[in-house]
Amino acid sequence: MAHCLRWEVASQGNTEEEAVDNLREAIDLHHEWPVTTAMKEFDPICSDSNGAESFIASLTFRQIRFKLENAGFTEVRQKGNHAKFVKREGESIRTAILPHYIQIAAPVLSSVVRQSGIELKEFLEVL
Repeated sequence: MAHCLRWEVASQGNTEEEAVDNLREAIDLHHEWPVTTAMKEFDPICSDSNGAESFIASLTFRQIRFKLENAGFTEVRQKGNHAKFVKREGESIRTAILPHYIQIAAPVLSSVVRQSGIELKEFLEVL
């Protein structure tokens, strides 16, 4: 798993090198049009009293895509192993980058949820 904290984009791979290459691809896709203009102020989506992120079970690409689409996101493009989902909120745009793997690792799922701006509880309830 590789995670860019600056852009809140994450990806995964079978090796560290593959995860980093996939992260570069995801960041490139994140910066292609349409670009996020809606940024939500938030605390970590799952944290304990020490602020450490808690475990979130992994989900499949199809489950996450379904949740994003039900929340109003549309898949606008793919690049390599990643899909870009967009939701327009008035004049703002929110994007979420989802790696196209059968099983999405929990830290990557956490990043997708933060990008989407959906509350974790709401995200996990929609199946």
